[in-house]
Amino acid sequence: MDNKNFKNEIPMSIYVIHHKPYLQLISDVFKPISPKDYGLNILSADTGDNMADENDLYAEYTTFYWALKNDLEAKYLAFFHYRRYLCFQKEIEPSENPLDTLKWDYESLEKLMDEYDLVLPPRMDFTNVNLNIYGQFRVCHGTYILDRAIEVISQKYPKYIESLNTVINRSYGYFCNLFITKREIFEDYMNFAFGVFDELKVYLPPNYEGRLFALLGERLFSIYIEYLRTNTDIRMCEVPLVFIENKGSNYNVKITPVLNDL
Repeated sequence: MDNKNFKNEIPMSIYVIHHKPYLQLISDVFKPISPKDYGLNILSADTGDNMADENDLYAEYTTFYWALKNDLEAKYLAFFHYRRYLCFQKEIEPSENPLDTLKWDYESLEKLMDEYDLVLPPRMDFTNVNLNIYGQFRVCHGTYILDRAIEVISQKYPKYIESLNTVINRSYGYFCNLFITKREIFEDYMNFAFGVFDELKVYLPPNYEGRLFALLGERLFSIYIEYLRTNTDIRMCEVPLVFIENKGSNYNVKITPVLNDL
């Protein structure tokens, strides 16, 4: 199947979220988007049905919400960041100029999504600092909102309790709110995450930490992944993560390989 037919037959939206001027990778699969109009001359998530005015609390999730409500044709959705991208292959060859050799095209994406329903970044592990997921959140953000989230999940979403307990007591999870997945999986996760967020709004302290729900969302996503892994036959994999760091007029590229198998 050539690229044109693939795009016509399987609509797929690969969003790259930008909030400031930065290197934009050139690919016919990427859709640069900003949470609201920052004057970047790209698609903005403050149109249509949106929650852009709550971006300080939700961060990436305002773009997730916009895609959920406004991009109704996409059968697959993905979300990358201006500095962080997922590869379309499980393994990549070392290269002095990796951005020139990585295949971010529809053919590679088609091959990947023919095999998997959900594509994840490499897991982040805190064993080296002797912390589990609960302890890491406590050290970085306190536990108030996480404790309230645990209460909400226990009361409103009991099917996730076992996965919740597994995740908060282990040392690794899936961070940065990056993924590629089928629409039905995306919608299911959005229902879970925003259901928890809606319940938590009454508990927000007056001076809450910026991006608080996006930070909590990383832990909710790990809980959701654990539930899928242990209770469904959804096909999942991790792929390398590409991090592009601005070094003045140059860019440094770091690739985190996959070290584990789901």
